[in-house]
Amino acid sequence: MKKFSLTALAVVIATTCFDSVAVEDGFSVPGTRAMGLSGAAVANVVDSSAIWYNPAALGLVGDYADLTVEYGDFISADLAGNSSEISLYSTKQDIKYAAFSYKGFGIAYFKPYQWGQQVSHNGDLIRVKSDYKELKLSYGFGLTDNIYLGAGIDLINIDDEFVQSFTSLAEHADANGARTGYGYAVAALGNWRFLETSKHPVTIKAGVNFRSSTQGLESDSKEQADAVNQDTLASRPESMSYGVSAGLPLIQSDISVNLNFSAHFEKLKYGLLEFGGAEIRNNSLYPVSEYLAPEYDKQAFGLEVDVTPSSDVFGLTLRAGSSKTDLTNGNIRLIPSNGYESQSVGAGLSFSNILLDVAMEKRNILANPLITNFSDEEETMSSASVSIVW
Repeated sequence: MKKFSLTALAVVIATTCFDSVAVEDGFSVPGTRAMGLSGAAVANVVDSSAIWYNPAALGLVGDYADLTVEYGDFISADLAGNSSEISLYSTKQDIKYAAFSYKGFGIAYFKPYQWGQQVSHNGDLIRVKSDYKELKLSYGFGLTDNIYLGAGIDLINIDDEFVQSFTSLAEHADANGARTGYGYAVAALGNWRFLETSKHPVTIKAGVNFRSSTQGLESDSKEQADAVNQDTLASRPESMSYGVSAGLPLIQSDISVNLNFSAHFEKLKYGLLEFGGAEIRNNSLYPVSEYLAPEYDKQAFGLEVDVTPSSDVFGLTLRAGSSKTDLTNGNIRLIPSNGYESQSVGAGLSFSNILLDVAMEKRNILANPLITNFSDEEETMSSASVSIVW
């Protein structure tokens, strides 16, 4: 689709123009298995993606080592369209997640966010695209036979690209830079097993994970620090998630079939962010900004069906999930959406110590009715990962 200037866009609409992704819309689910469950993983994670969802689950791994790499689509903040209808989102592909875990320890790279904002700059507005990555170091251990605790330290890097100013297409590459900071996570997991004599006992889990907002952010670019108020640029939100899962054996014979249901609830709190745009007054164009610390409620539900022959040489897993994310603390005119809904499917195949997983998510981003030239937008993402366990 053809790119166009914000000035041309603003002339067409009578009220407000904007170029801000509604921050949590820029989230892409880490981990192919979790993606197939729509992110319902805080109490149902059995691989190295526990480093993100619940580091306490690393204590369940035992003596097994897990090396995983995931490649797939992520939400990208790209403005495109025509004068009457715009698109704020697209998808791009990259390595989303790479991790290694062993005996309760884990180290992982994640790329879960990309944001787009317009922010104030010398009486004008400037577009900023922020690409978020982090390196996580985590540890989980068993406190008792049923209770596990975990924690992690996160090294955060946010690459900011200043794309163009509001009044022109001029780029501001001299203000590009990287913000670095840190975060942490603390988590707990309860794991109870019933009918222990069965090959696949009934399993009930309950998990909780607190992930801090980004701390101590600093820019490596003096030009960036001078150009904008960095305190109002997007960064990782504070997150409190909790959930339950239940594993039930359905068939126990030459082929075992097991069902696993999971529910995940999450509260996300961003810091105070700037959302810029423009409005027409007396046939003249004026930049405007509004400020909000967005808060979101997220709920996700997932279902897994594991099929394993008695030989345990290979196994097949089918997954499906659904999630909804709602902006809960305001509906200002410069945030383009109020949240999103998603449905996902996935599959996994294990053969000896190799695990292959694929997943696809269909996301419907729900338009803010106060925005006149942005309607619900649909994006489809897919992902694949390879794991080696020994």
